[in-house]
Amino acid sequence: DSQDICFVPNGRYADVIERLKPGAARPGDIVHLDGRVLGHHDGVLHYTVGQRKGLGIAGPGPEGTPRYVTEIDAETQTVRVGAADDLQTWALTGKQPVFTSGAAPQGPVECEVQVRAHGGIVPAVAELVGEQVQVTLRSPLRGVAAGQTLVLYRPDPAGDEVIGSATIVNRPESG
Repeated sequence: DSQDICFVPNGRYADVIERLKPGAARPGDIVHLDGRVLGHHDGVLHYTVGQRKGLGIAGPGPEGTPRYVTEIDAETQTVRVGAADDLQTWALTGKQPVFTSGAAPQGPVECEVQVRAHGGIVPAVAELVGEQVQVTLRSPLRGVAAGQTLVLYRPDPAGDEVIGSATIVNRPESG
C-alpha cells in the first residue's frame, strides 16, 4: 500500500514479482515480536510493513488489539507482527547517503526528515557515522521499512532546503 505502480494488473504485486523472479515466493514463519511463531506464509512478497489485514493468522493479539506487520526479513523469510505501537520508529540508519552540497555536514545536524512522498515530516538530528547516516527522530514515524528512502530537510520559510538522502537499512529503535 505504500507504493503504487500503474502497470500491476489487479493490484497483485506478488504476481509481477513471481513472474519477473521465479522462485521469489518461499515459505516462512509469521513470528510475534516476543518470538512466538503464530503461523506460516507462502512468501514475504505477499506482505508490507504496516499491513493489518490478510496476515493469515487467527484473530487479534492477546490484548484484543489488531496485529500489524512490523518487519519483513527477506533473508530468513520471516514476517514479524506486533501491535500498532510497535510500528513507531524513533531512530533510523541510512546507507549510501547523498548530500546535495557534495559533502556531508560536519557533526550532528538539526533537520527534518521525511520517509514517504506523502508521509509526515518530523524534526530530527542526523549525523554521518562512518558511511551511514544515523537519524534520531524528535517524534516517531510509523510503518518505516528497510529499503525506503529518508530525505533530510533544513526548514526555511522561503523554501525548504534538501540536505541529503539515504536508503533505510534498519530501525535500530522502535516502540
